[in-house]
Amino acid sequence: MLNKLMLTTSIALISTTALATAQAQEAEMHTEVETSAEAEMTTSMVKASDIVGSDLEYADGASSITDIRMNDSGDPEALIISRGGFLGLFDEEVAVSTVAATITHDAEGELVVTASLTDAQLDDAEAIQDSPFVVSIEDQREDGDLFYSDLTGAAILNEAGETIAHLEDVKFTLEGESEYAIIRDGGFLGLGGEVGLVDFDELELAYTAESGWTVTSDMTSDDVRVMEETPVNTGAYLDGR
Repeated sequence: MLNKLMLTTSIALISTTALATAQAQEAEMHTEVETSAEAEMTTSMVKASDIVGSDLEYADGASSITDIRMNDSGDPEALIISRGGFLGLFDEEVAVSTVAATITHDAEGELVVTASLTDAQLDDAEAIQDSPFVVSIEDQREDGDLFYSDLTGAAILNEAGETIAHLEDVKFTLEGESEYAIIRDGGFLGLGGEVGLVDFDELELAYTAESGWTVTSDMTSDDVRVMEETPVNTGAYLDGR
């Protein structure tokens, strides 16, 4: 009887150990998959705030990227660079189509933005604005044009007009499609003011002459993933909000 009890106990211990090992391996594999997915997202996407403030490199030099023009859906369509001027004054804004620009990461993972343009082409930007690689002078930002600076810090409203979060940043693919919005919640979604990631198509963008651009959404806490690490540029809004 004692031998049978010891044998049964040994089998139970082996089964428990095997189950624990299998669970640990499954958890490790799940973590590896998540880590791999996060790494892939990091290399295949870029934050708008990382683009703004970097340089657009072209054949004869480089110019600072100061903003991003977006279409009505929120996808980037042109990089706004600052050229000319004196000591930062009287700079001329030039919009370089994202079709003409290439966004990559170098071997060290650093962001590199380049364009197959010359100084002469940028100087004659207004003359070639109808070319496939649209380059145009932004003498005056037209009403209804959407810029990244319009979105940074913007309140996200629900159907009742209440602020449920603020839009902190935008993640878009290297091919130029807005994929995610980085938001900071004020507690309504149960995030306690933490930074979260939400599919960009959960947001609705609209423009009126009276209110300018507004962002609305009916998202809930189930639509938001809390980010484990707060992005470095979070809260650094272009217009000081």
